[in-house]
Amino acid sequence: MWTLRCYSLGQDGGFRGWYDSQDADLQAKIDFTLELLVALPTWKQSPFYADLRGACAGLGEIKVDTETVHCRLLGFEAGRREFTIVGWFNKTTNADYGAECPKALKRKEGVLKNAERADLWPVP
Repeated sequence: MWTLRCYSLGQDGGFRGWYDSQDADLQAKIDFTLELLVALPTWKQSPFYADLRGACAGLGEIKVDTETVHCRLLGFEAGRREFTIVGWFNKTTNADYGAECPKALKRKEGVLKNAERADLWPVP
């Protein structure tokens, strides 16, 4: 089983603040996707996860799609079977990565310097 952590500092309330602002249907889909992933031995073969390249190298993305929203959770493997979410957005075009990846990489750097910047995320 994987451990999930989520970026928690900042005026935006971190991942929890963003998650809480989403509608109940998207929250349920995020919960379902995270529950599924943490139970897998590896995420590499899952259609819900991909390693990113280019300007986003060093990050992976969890894909949560509904009929109307394409949500992306950016993060990194922080240890053996531990993943830390440091970026999140509702994707409209691939250009969204240009704004979101630098923020996520900066948060990753902060978490690596101070692990208290990421809280455990409860997954049943």
